[in-house]
Amino acid sequence: MKGLLYKDFLYIKRQIYFFIIPLLFFLISLFAEKSLYFSYYAVAIFSILPINNMGYDENWRWNKYEIILPVSRAKLVTEKYLLTLILVIPAVLFEGIIFLIIYDLDAKAVFGWACINVFCGVIIPSINLPIIMKFGYMKGKLINMLIIFAVSVSIVLINIKSNTEDALTNGAFTPADNVYLFAVAAALIFIISCMLSIKIYSKREF
Repeated sequence: MKGLLYKDFLYIKRQIYFFIIPLLFFLISLFAEKSLYFSYYAVAIFSILPINNMGYDENWRWNKYEIILPVSRAKLVTEKYLLTLILVIPAVLFEGIIFLIIYDLDAKAVFGWACINVFCGVIIPSINLPIIMKFGYMKGKLINMLIIFAVSVSIVLINIKSNTEDALTNGAFTPADNVYLFAVAAALIFIISCMLSIKIYSKREF
């Protein structure tokens, strides 16, 4: 597992320029006091990195090599989901700390924002990874693009639903009382997606 993670982080190191985009969105969110949309989208972009790595794997025929390694297919799949959490969770924590310092939000507001952000961070890979495990990166690319578009629209709707008119100004962000359901849904979808991907990949032929 450590070796697989190391390989993927080497890929990510080559995509260091990719971090400019979520960083830019996050900086915009610091000045866009009436919208948290850009903070959600910044985390969502991080979740795409494991998917991009699978494109590199396919391009270099890694998939045909990894099946002869003394590693189960379940671990090969689980590593992608673990990588997603390693990228998304720290991003959410980092943004939360910055917002906490700058906007002096209370604990309830930070928790509500984090629940929504975790959902935005895991939903794309949760939907995309089973498709890629089934069809491969290139064949599933069009479907993935449509999914990313749909999720982007969903993030807009979530942002509209969960923000007051004044949003972060003076700590006025007031998420709905049942906002924790976003985190619960994210966890359930993520786990189900992982189990489905393992089942699909265990039967895939190369």
